Amino acid sequence: MSRGSRPWSFAFLSAATAATLIAWTISPAPAVAGMMTDDGRPLRPRIGRTGVVLPAASPASIAPAASRIANLAGKRRPAPPPAPKYGPWASAVCSWYWEPQPLAGGGYLKPGMMIVAHKSLPFGTRIQFSYHGRTCIATVMDRGPYVSGREFDLGPGTAKALGFDGVDRVSYRFVY
Repeated sequence: MSRGSRPWSFAFLSAATAATLIAWTISPAPAVAGMMTDDGRPLRPRIGRTGVVLPAASPASIAPAASRIANLAGKRRPAPPPAPKYGPWASAVCSWYWEPQPLAGGGYLKPGMMIVAHKSLPFGTRIQFSYHGRTCIATVMDRGPYVSGREFDLGPGTAKALGFDGVDRVSYRFVY
């Protein structure tokens, strides 16, 4: 048996990878369609005792498939994530809180968390805050404040990022 006709063993592949490899070689996927063995038969994998075994493919049938794979790789680049969209700026009176406590949205308040509490906004809403030239983005993860005249309670990380202390008016806008 010559070296070129020896079957390739893929015993080191996981079952999921082997199944994908089988699906690619059996189905008419553009990257593998038309690949032939040395004796001219279509390339078909088989399951052996040591894993997936592919017969040796001829170099002439591998070259077109390799160029198709390279062409497909160039076309399948993921699109960049969309730039965040922002709502209009508004202002509100805010306070901040730091005491370790359970959060209404789940979890436990820890120092440095970039969160904000609001009475009615859905959990997970992202808000950009601006205070004396500093800006940061926080996520609604708690309920409050329960003091009239205040719109938001800033978490410890958010207050520190803004240089905020006490009760004051801050600018905010929603991040979509």
